[in-house]
Amino acid sequence: MSTSPASPTNTALIFTCPNHDFIIKTLPDGFHFQVERNKLVAGSGVFRDMFDVIPDHNSPRRMEKLKEEILEVHEPSDLFLLFVKLLHGELGALETSEPTEPLQTVLEAPPSSDIASISNISNESAWSLSTPTASPPSTVASPAAVRPTEPHPIIPPKFLRTMMSLLDKYDVPMSPHQEIVMSHFRLNAEKYPLDIYCLAHQLDLIPIAAHASQYLLDRPIEFYSMETVIEYFPSVKAYHRLTLLHAHRKWKLREVLKGEEIFPHDYGYCTAHGQATRTRWDALKKHLEPLITGATDVPAEMAVMRGSVQTCYKCNRACIMAVDMLKASLYSYKVDKVPKTFDCVPGTM
Repeated sequence: MSTSPASPTNTALIFTCPNHDFIIKTLPDGFHFQVERNKLVAGSGVFRDMFDVIPDHNSPRRMEKLKEEILEVHEPSDLFLLFVKLLHGELGALETSEPTEPLQTVLEAPPSSDIASISNISNESAWSLSTPTASPPSTVASPAAVRPTEPHPIIPPKFLRTMMSLLDKYDVPMSPHQEIVMSHFRLNAEKYPLDIYCLAHQLDLIPIAAHASQYLLDRPIEFYSMETVIEYFPSVKAYHRLTLLHAHRKWKLREVLKGEEIFPHDYGYCTAHGQATRTRWDALKKHLEPLITGATDVPAEMAVMRGSVQTCYKCNRACIMAVDMLKASLYSYKVDKVPKTFDCVPGTM
């Protein structure tokens, strides 16, 4: 950082606030930021120490003098804009939501009379990474260059790593500013799960990595190519945790499926079609079991059984109850209790 006299001409203003009393310039591209010193001091130990060494920096005469100075920094304007907005309270915490996309479907609804016609799971070519590749920010040659577009309310993944470095460089406290950045990590996890998962491991942000792992269930771990593993995963531990999560979910989902009967202890048994319905249910279970992945919605897959029992009230009701029991139970380990994040899997922490 360095300071220089303010220049009234040839400036490109990218940020201003109502009570601005200081100017910062980003050297790589020449953009200017009209900022409030109190916000900088409150949010950054570096800025606080910088102003503290200036004699009488709060006196009216010195404050007027500071308005004529420009602080030059070496960060690019698009990144520094996010940082300045964070310190000025314009970049708030964002709430995360539960996954809204349906879980992987491995079976088609079978004809009512032929369980054996259920389609097989799609092959490897059907799976592809859904992680967009972010291009690096462009460098602007001069203040006359095109002003960067206004950033999205969510900090893009390509800035999260450098934003964390910036928080450390400028001695920004954990609360509330770093916590705000953590919320942007979590919100990016649903759209860019692999990026956030691996970046969080690199930065030792294990709770963030665990949160992102729930969005990495759709792609079976064995379908990751060697090139993808080498390029993305920062450590063996990061890859192993995801492997254990997938393996644990497959094991537990299969265990739950095996234990679910359509007429438990003959409760609700249909004397007219009970044996045929039980045979169909067991056949569907046997077909589904080897196809289960970490993302399989087991109750939804077993619900296709209803197509073959709709004409019988008792069998249809038994099927509905059995599917509901697969989801959750107060007294037993069911699908809804199977961990979706690696931090809940034994041996991963």
